[in-house]
Amino acid sequence: MIVKSSISKFISVFVMMVCCSMILTAPGSSTGDWRLIDVEALFTFRLPNDFTKRDTAASQTPVGEYRKGSTNLVFRWRPATAVTFQERRQTWMNDYEELTSRIRGKQANIRTYWKMTNGVRVYHAELNVGNWEHGELELYMGLESTGESALLLAAQIFKSVTFPTPIPERPNAYQRRVGELS
Repeated sequence: MIVKSSISKFISVFVMMVCCSMILTAPGSSTGDWRLIDVEALFTFRLPNDFTKRDTAASQTPVGEYRKGSTNLVFRWRPATAVTFQERRQTWMNDYEELTSRIRGKQANIRTYWKMTNGVRVYHAELNVGNWEHGELELYMGLESTGESALLLAAQIFKSVTFPTPIPERPNAYQRRVGELS
């Protein structure tokens, strides 16, 4: 029974990944009409032009919110109150899926689910970059909407996230002297 459940879960995740990759490479899914959002040179991501930036409360670290209709995207750089979970999947999360990936070598967890809010089904997609298990996040990005198609939009947005290439370390004085001697 456990093996059957594991195989079923694996097939479900595999089908979701294949569908997302097919949709993301489909001709109609071009992000050419999207704009690049640069967040204080910490990271960038792409967003459809018709999303509008909303005012956010002052914060010690960069935060942002963009909206289009019933779809809302938020991000927080190094959230001060990192959330740790005893159990990541909560009972109120329906059709819960979670994937682990990497963005420029950084661990990234993506999860999707829906929940009922005031009698309306609300779809959620979250990107957590960093050591989620220990509450050490570099980036949290979440998208929520009443439209299920927003999950595909979230996949495109999350796929567009990039971090700058780290600056190579400069040699210290000892390394320069050794280099000059050889």
